[in-house]
Amino acid sequence: MRNTDPSYGITILKADYYDTDGRKIRSYINQPVQLNPLASKFYFVDPQDVKGGEGANFLVTWQAEQKVNQPIVEAVMLNVYNRQGVVFRCPGKIITEHRD
Repeated sequence: MRNTDPSYGITILKADYYDTDGRKIRSYINQPVQLNPLASKFYFVDPQDVKGGEGANFLVTWQAEQKVNQPIVEAVMLNVYNRQGVVFRCPGKIITEHRD
């Protein structure tokens, strides 16, 4: 998760991990996390953790006190097998947006 705003911070309220069937596996945030301007935060899912299955996903909830640039939320997968590296990224998508 990256705060793309150069002037204002954002607060991450939730980062919840779900499995292929949409069941919540765990929350990665127990209390709100402040991201300063241009700061980032990552959460690690161990490669041996197969609880999420092939369609695992995160739902991230964030807020800001004023209008800010939309943060970047994406997943990055890295694996090395037989001296070959495999990397891919999956950009996040807004599924619900609330504005006052």
